[in-house]
Amino acid sequence: GIRSYWPYMGLLFAAHLLAVHFLWRILNRLPSVTPPLAIAGAAVLGFYGAGWEDLLWGFQIGFVGSLTFGLGLVAAVDEKGSHNRVTAVSVGAVLSLMMSGISVVMVGVVALTALAKWGWRKSLAVTAPAGAAYAFWFTRYGEPSLDAQDQLHGTLADIPRYIVGGVGGTLGGLVGQRSVGSYLLVVLGVVTVWFGRRWIRTAPEALAMATGGVALYVVISQGRGALPQPATSRYLYLSAGLLIPLVIVAIAEASKRWSWARAIAVVATLALVVVGARDLERESHIQRAIDLANRGQFVAAEQLAATGIHLVADQPQSPFAPDLKVADLVSLRKRGKSFTQPLNARDKAGARLALQVGSTEGAPTDRPLRDTRVTRLAQFSL
Repeated sequence: GIRSYWPYMGLLFAAHLLAVHFLWRILNRLPSVTPPLAIAGAAVLGFYGAGWEDLLWGFQIGFVGSLTFGLGLVAAVDEKGSHNRVTAVSVGAVLSLMMSGISVVMVGVVALTALAKWGWRKSLAVTAPAGAAYAFWFTRYGEPSLDAQDQLHGTLADIPRYIVGGVGGTLGGLVGQRSVGSYLLVVLGVVTVWFGRRWIRTAPEALAMATGGVALYVVISQGRGALPQPATSRYLYLSAGLLIPLVIVAIAEASKRWSWARAIAVVATLALVVVGARDLERESHIQRAIDLANRGQFVAAEQLAATGIHLVADQPQSPFAPDLKVADLVSLRKRGKSFTQPLNARDKAGARLALQVGSTEGAPTDRPLRDTRVTRLAQFSL
């Protein structure tokens, strides 16, 4: 099997870089945005530290893929709308649904962009096949799974909290201070209302994408409304990709009268890149430490199982860590593919606590916990 995580991360990075490229193409064609500002705006997404989870965890290829498809399709909606172009965007919208449920929002963004540039007939032609495909999947496979996560569903009352917390958290993440996100949301809202009528003509994709950024949290609030924190990094990355065009258009609007102001706008946007890169580096170090701790506990659990001592659970780590049971670790050891890493006292104590006390959510063994005394933890010494 694959002995390295890099192939998964390589695919994630490739999708992310493609998303950054598509965002640059979108920004570069907006009349009020200068080429340097377009490059700087795309770089903000490239180093958006507040969305670290989607950039450091290979599993998030679904979310990153949805954003990449969405931005690519928006970039493909040109001014002419030829038959071949409409067909290609329509096919891409269907394919995007295979990435994650977030693609539904992205298809809506593409529909709004096509509506503004191509009219309602071509917009319908672009989205109808994707809508039909999603409706078929949902009625056949998706609807039965809703009950399984009913405890996480939200209500209509959760929508304002998620919009303010999510969109505000995204804007706050751009400047490295989420606490000011609500104020930035008010400022961006006022500017959008003031210039919105003009932007409908000059920057319809920016407005369509920002609408998608708000709609994203409406959808999330209904699926995850029971969770207290809407500004989760995996969602902030998505909404950043949708909101950055409107932010850049607002910056361009404020600086278009003077050349020195345009230069300051580029420098200020590049400063956001530095802030994001700093946050991303910090989170990468934190996640590296967590990964090493998880690996250490797996190594300790494997060595503990090899002693033949009685275990009351088979889950060496939290269910949020790699899904490896004791039998999996034993199998890896027999095949000479077990983990290797120096252990510390915390690794050993964590393995004993998980397997001899049953502190994780793994399935219990056939012998009950009462047959094992906690004092037997002292019998295992690595």
